[in-house]
Amino acid sequence: MEPGERLADAVAREIREETGLDVRVGPLVEVVEIVATPYHYVILDYLCESIGGALSPGDDASEVALVPVPELPAYGLTDVALRVIHKALAMAAAG
Repeated sequence: MEPGERLADAVAREIREETGLDVRVGPLVEVVEIVATPYHYVILDYLCESIGGALSPGDDASEVALVPVPELPAYGLTDVALRVIHKALAMAAAG
């Protein structure tokens, strides 16, 4: 986050920088805490809706992809990441 930046604005900015997509930031899906000494990460995952932009990798990635849910395990995602994705999809389906 940038100094003085609101959380939803930071989420939208980071997504735009990382993926090229413009999003509407929705509700908090889950807070994930990862302690991997000497680091301690607190990750806030939000449900977002794409409202524009063009999918493209940010400067720290060589590629980006939208992946069908059944193909996610092939990407080596952690159990935590898969849990959050499924929870977000359920929230989106519930409206």
